[in-house]
Amino acid sequence: MYDNNREMEKSAEKIYHIASFPKVIEHQLRTYIMNRLRTRNVVERQYGVWKHRFPILKYGMRLKLNTTMVVIVATVVLHNIAIEVIFCF
Repeated sequence: MYDNNREMEKSAEKIYHIASFPKVIEHQLRTYIMNRLRTRNVVERQYGVWKHRFPILKYGMRLKLNTTMVVIVATVVLHNIAIEVIFCF
C-alpha cells in the first residue's frame, strides 16, 4: 500500500522547468521594442516643435474642454499649413 501523503510530498518536491521562448520570438520582440522606441522619439520631437511654434500648448490652457480641443485642432491645422508653405518655397 502506498502512503498518499508521502507521494504528494515527493511530487511537491519536484522542480519543473518551463521552457523558454524560441530565439525567433525573442528577436522579433527585441525588433518590435526598438521600432517602437524610434517611433516614440520621432513623435516626441514633433511635439517639441509643435509646442515651440505654439506656446499656448506648452504653458497650458485655462479653457473649457471643448474650447481646448478646438484650439488644439486649430494649431494642428496651422502647423500643417506652415509645413506646406515652407516646402513650397
